[in-house]
Amino acid sequence: MKLNHLIVPGAAALLFIGCNQTPPQPNYNTTRRVSDQISNPVNNPNGQVSPGSPQQGGIIAEIVNYQEPTPYSYPAGYNDPTLAPNKHLLVWTTNPAQEATISWSLPDLIANTQHNVYLSEQQRNGSQLNLYEMKVPAQESGMDQACNSQLPIFQSRVTGLKPNTTYFYVIESNGQQSQEMHFVTAPANSTTSFKLFSGGDSRSDPGQRVVMNRQISSLLSQDSSYLALIHGGDFIESGSNCEQWSTWLDNHQSTMTSKGRVLPVVATFGNHESGGEAQFTALFGDPLGGEKFYFNTKIGSLDLIILNSEISVEGTQRQWLTTTMNSLAKQATFIIAGYHRPAWPAEKSPGSTTSWIPIFEQNQVDLVFESDGHVLKQTCPIFNNACNPERGIVYVGEGGLGVAQRGASQSGQWYFEGGYAIGQHHIQSLSFQMNSATPQIEYKVYYDNTSHYPLTLRKRNR
Repeated sequence: MKLNHLIVPGAAALLFIGCNQTPPQPNYNTTRRVSDQISNPVNNPNGQVSPGSPQQGGIIAEIVNYQEPTPYSYPAGYNDPTLAPNKHLLVWTTNPAQEATISWSLPDLIANTQHNVYLSEQQRNGSQLNLYEMKVPAQESGMDQACNSQLPIFQSRVTGLKPNTTYFYVIESNGQQSQEMHFVTAPANSTTSFKLFSGGDSRSDPGQRVVMNRQISSLLSQDSSYLALIHGGDFIESGSNCEQWSTWLDNHQSTMTSKGRVLPVVATFGNHESGGEAQFTALFGDPLGGEKFYFNTKIGSLDLIILNSEISVEGTQRQWLTTTMNSLAKQATFIIAGYHRPAWPAEKSPGSTTSWIPIFEQNQVDLVFESDGHVLKQTCPIFNNACNPERGIVYVGEGGLGVAQRGASQSGQWYFEGGYAIGQHHIQSLSFQMNSATPQIEYKVYYDNTSHYPLTLRKRNR
């Protein structure tokens, strides 16, 4: 069945998947061979509105009823909020099936007090810390030094975790303890289904940032199969501004559910982080050292490559990417790459990241995350500078987690035939479906309490 996907551009847009209507040209057919098929979402010919309605055979995308998270319920031992742990953050880097970095700040540091994280596979409600099977001491992350004693951040680097397991944890710091929170480790095998969020550019509007965070929290509350957020960079306006980082951390608490579910962050270095390398390292780590901020990680069936568009894309980074890709392509189920500055922009000019395109194409990457443009976009499947439904790679982005959106000035480019480019805050959702005969990624975008632009990527034959 041929699906014509219609869009009404604008902030209040609704998506209709018209089964019987024919949209105006150009209409790019993006059907791949059965073993490597993509169902393309939207035809947006230069912003024109295509006919179609639910009454004409369309299907309205699912509606998500967002709800404000309820206030936290703290344990009886939580006595003094002015001293208690706050600004909670959980980070994944190279081994999310077995490791996590748990961070927090303190409003006022008391000397000679203990700083620990207690973890258990069972819900303990924080009442008796001796019942938690794991106790991991914390150390200062380096943020206090980078911020001239303005923002102390403590971290516990937790190792030896079990894959695909829920861990409940409590932070003890300053003689106080946090509420009990929990997270789920990544699966280690390639047969477990799961979901991820993705998005970038949360930098310059804290109010809108909180709106997007609350939507993430609501989606996570409704669907516990979401495991983490892949952030595409530009967390804040100025990477060396510790007050902005403090505000971002406060705003980030809105992603936590009312039941204490914490969403791990996989971080990408953006251009607005430049100059704040020390702060970025203190919060999110630097797995390969030397302020490279590129690495690869595995989340179940996904091999995820995080690149750094703010240093040279040639030399050491390109060689690392080539070697890593060549190794992964031989055994990977899905490969996704992510970085900040777009190679196929909907706004601005192409970045130096175009240098990586041949490596992506040679190794048949499944999807690429881009940010920086402050628009919502999806390209046609691109291969060798042309739309190619057989071997092409779809590029999505470009940053809608809070920053003011732009007008998608490049929306008329050839690579948006069969795709779309509009100014719209958004959250990207990826569902890795491993239960079907052919494993697949189901991608869609959330905004205005609605899911839009469904896209299915079936496992490639590499």
